[in-house]
Amino acid sequence: MVTCVGLVGHPVHHSVSPAMHEAAFAHLGLDWYYLPFDVHPDRLGDAVRGLGALGFAGVNVTVPHKEAVLGLADLVEESARVVGAANTLLFRDGAVQATNTDVAGFTEAVNLGFGPATLAGARIVVVGAGGAARAVVGACIAAGAHRVEVLNRTIERATNLVASFGAQRDASPHAQREASRTQLYARSTNVFAEAVVDADLVVQTTSCGMDPARTQTPVRWPRRVSPDTCVFDCIYAPAMTLFLQEARAAGARTHGGLGMLVAQGALAFERWTRHTAPRTVMLEAAAKALHARA
Repeated sequence: MVTCVGLVGHPVHHSVSPAMHEAAFAHLGLDWYYLPFDVHPDRLGDAVRGLGALGFAGVNVTVPHKEAVLGLADLVEESARVVGAANTLLFRDGAVQATNTDVAGFTEAVNLGFGPATLAGARIVVVGAGGAARAVVGACIAAGAHRVEVLNRTIERATNLVASFGAQRDASPHAQREASRTQLYARSTNVFAEAVVDADLVVQTTSCGMDPARTQTPVRWPRRVSPDTCVFDCIYAPAMTLFLQEARAAGARTHGGLGMLVAQGALAFERWTRHTAPRTVMLEAAAKALHARA
């Protein structure tokens, strides 16, 4: 029997997730298919209910739906509840189950790209305040970052994100201990040049600069930064965004989002199929698909 999963976002034409998952299904001999769906925010509820009714096993969720989709779930797992966003849905026994694999996926990708324990004790600047930013901030807190500054063009969104984590971490004595470990701040992107001066890691979480708008960037880099500054862009298409190009020109170490895509995708794959994801196969397929579009 054929089983389908997919991707819900707006837009989705740039995604290499179909190629990545289809390669994994073929490698394991699974009769599964992965289908992308471009869903306008106004129709998100209809889409989620419809895919569940059609017998889909689950879907990935990408921009701009990661926060809104929580309100459509019958069960929200802790990984999604804590960060206030979901990137994966499972349809089981007539119910919609929301989870988040971006947190673990981001941590894995950063540690592979810049070295183990990159986040622990680090001073981190996060650009953006959407669903991906929530996952990144959650990962930084969990790893024991010293300081996280959330920079957003609309300061209210950054403030709300930081406040939501403060409220969640104040919910228990254990959370109080976590809260004392990571300092959280909300600021405007206007102070980006100042904020990155002493940052150990800068993370770009918005969709600005994603194909086909590769000539855009959410902020402009200062002329020089410390060569110890690590810069991660959650965008994977293109592999080298203008944000990363300018960071590298300023002297920083850089990594794009392909590793995060594969890591979070592998974790979703395992939740849907209950099979160990062939990560090397998925990485090769995603890289090949990106190269074909370059």
